[in-house]
Amino acid sequence: MLFISTANLVSALALCSTLTGLVLANGPRTQCSVTYNAPPGANCTSIGEQAGVNQSTIQSINPGTDCNDFPGGTLCLKQWTPTCTLNATATNQTCDALADVWNITSSDFVEYNDNVNDTCSNLVIGQPYCVSIDGCYPGNDAPFCQQ
Repeated sequence: MLFISTANLVSALALCSTLTGLVLANGPRTQCSVTYNAPPGANCTSIGEQAGVNQSTIQSINPGTDCNDFPGGTLCLKQWTPTCTLNATATNQTCDALADVWNITSSDFVEYNDNVNDTCSNLVIGQPYCVSIDGCYPGNDAPFCQQ
């Protein structure tokens, strides 16, 4: 019969929880696919009517937006989350190294991996990271591949 102490069980569960979080976090960030340039003083109802999007969608995609008196500027009206199509294992702790190998920019690398911070200072050697999304490659003119 195997006996496990409570302390060891708690430690094992904490480790499993942490590893599960790392695995689930690895993937592309949600991106805006349709934008709208709203004039100053517009409200979400008028913007939604013109763009065919409801107010709750505008507010959920653009948190902090004042729907009663928008100051003007660009709003996101539709989002998409790309699918990672290729992973590569980090062999050192810089985004530049992986980005160079896969012919992407460091900012693309950060966008493709929602578990990588903006300064790319939290790479873990041996972890898989996304290096290609939804068939986006140089020359692909699909709207979601355009920068």
